[in-house]
Amino acid sequence: MSSGALFGIRSANYCPHVPFFSRFVLVTSSYSPLFLLLGLVSYEEHWRLALAFWGLATLATLLLTGLLAAMWLAIRELPLEVMSVKERTEDVGVYATTYLLPFLALTFDDWQTVSALFVFIGLLVLVYLRARVSWLNPLLLLAGFRLFEVEYTTRLQGKEAVPEPREFQRAVAISFRGLHREQKIAASRIERPEASLGVLLVKRVLG
Repeated sequence: MSSGALFGIRSANYCPHVPFFSRFVLVTSSYSPLFLLLGLVSYEEHWRLALAFWGLATLATLLLTGLLAAMWLAIRELPLEVMSVKERTEDVGVYATTYLLPFLALTFDDWQTVSALFVFIGLLVLVYLRARVSWLNPLLLLAGFRLFEVEYTTRLQGKEAVPEPREFQRAVAISFRGLHREQKIAASRIERPEASLGVLLVKRVLG
């Protein structure tokens, strides 16, 4: 990558050309724990299928690791002020028990069952991509992150006039640390806030 291209990425305040890709990685990697468990339960009778499940889990986990590393190192952070905050970490547990664990009851005695499983997972991926809830990912919790729904502004109090309510933006913040109201943070946008929630990766707490 040329120095000019690298500077262009570092000066961006969100994934500049791959917002769909980042969303796709977050959604598909959320199935990595499921693929790991399906490999364990199918290994005795269908070891080749188990290896395929484990391969998918490994690939998705590596893609998520690469995405977060790129966001942390390459995407410029923005100074933001949190105006309201609500923890959403528990939503991931509900997602995992509701949409992932029921798959473990499946048996893989014929190719139709395997095909139906992948078709259904593909449909769920499409639904979650359209619904923009890519932050529902158990791997984030396993990595030590917490999730917060926040309203924030880029106009920090004390430097500029107090922001009007219409200047607030909503996002789910992925953070190692707890967040609270009127806290200043440095974060990178994984997804811009559009009709629904954006997604932020919190790098530092400023005060």
